[in-house]
Amino acid sequence: MKNSSLSRAAAITGVLVLFVVMSRHVPAFGIKPGTDFVFQGGGDDCYQHRYSVKEGKIIDGNFKNRKKKPKTFCKDYRWSRLYYYDVEAKIARELSPQEAAKLTVDTSPVSPEGLKVVAGKPNFLETVLGSESLFFAQYLKKGMYNQKLNLGPPAYYEFKFIGWVK
Repeated sequence: MKNSSLSRAAAITGVLVLFVVMSRHVPAFGIKPGTDFVFQGGGDDCYQHRYSVKEGKIIDGNFKNRKKKPKTFCKDYRWSRLYYYDVEAKIARELSPQEAAKLTVDTSPVSPEGLKVVAGKPNFLETVLGSESLFFAQYLKKGMYNQKLNLGPPAYYEFKFIGWVK
């Protein structure tokens, strides 16, 4: 009788574990991110809106010389920078203003694949077990699918999505 109860408990536990694993991975089947994007990172309050998009082209608004800037910060060494995120390689690289000027981007929040870049912890399990740093993480998300983005330290706090590369 005890072996029967233990067997049932083990079977139920196994089914629950399988259910959790499948519910996490099955929605990801068929979703393949393919559209790279550009983001701004590493700035402070002075430079967080440095880059914008006009008619599909990235514009450098260089606020270094703006007239009304707070004197307590706005250090030259804190300039925000542009980054190109390669979704297949899963890595970000810095993008020069000259390289950025050659790109055409779409500022829609949703990629052609239906993915969005979202901030924060994507699910309950990571909320319970995750570290504080996940609050600042960015994810590609569509429905139950989510992929943590490897953006690097410059975009840890100051992330601004610019657009999907066409």
